[in-house]
Amino acid sequence: PAIAHFQQALVADPNQPVVEYALGETLLEAERPRDAIAPLRAALEAGVHADEAGVDLVRALGAAGERDGAIRVLERLRSVAAGDAERCVALAALAVQLQDPRLAELFSRAALASRPGLAAAHAQLGASFNLSGRFADARGELEEAIRLDSRDAASHVGLAVAEANLGHLVEARAHIDAALRLDPASAQARRVRLALEQTTAERPHRVSKR
Repeated sequence: PAIAHFQQALVADPNQPVVEYALGETLLEAERPRDAIAPLRAALEAGVHADEAGVDLVRALGAAGERDGAIRVLERLRSVAAGDAERCVALAALAVQLQDPRLAELFSRAALASRPGLAAAHAQLGASFNLSGRFADARGELEEAIRLDSRDAASHVGLAVAEANLGHLVEARAHIDAALRLDPASAQARRVRLALEQTTAERPHRVSKR
């Protein structure tokens, strides 16, 4: 009913960017990301709820498989997010989802410039380093994230990935166990645990070098 209402309002008067945004947001929530792209783009171009419309447009484009378009929009949001640590963290997380380590690092560092002790910013910076293969740097950032917030399961998963790639399988398993205690339903933690089990089976005598 809400979608039809917004569509009818736009037929009556197409020049309503606020309604475009509401329609796009509703379509995205209804798991219709491809249909949400046009109204969200119209809202963003009109400057209506620019930060929210931009984030939702990135999500819609990513869900529709249009990664390059999502990254272009994410680039545009750099000025919108400037000085807002929480917004920068959210955009860094989107960049990680889109597998873009450069933007993930950029937004994470912007968040830390505003709030140096923000655990989530350290976590996203660590995730960006994991994406780019800088596993020692990732370990440092994720250890700091866990020091600041030991109950964040995703940080433990990220640190497990870094440790495993550094050859520290014992430490990697410990962090995956911690992640699953904090969030037993974590699909990411379960995938990493399975990969660690397979690695251990292939190299049963491997020990931590840390």
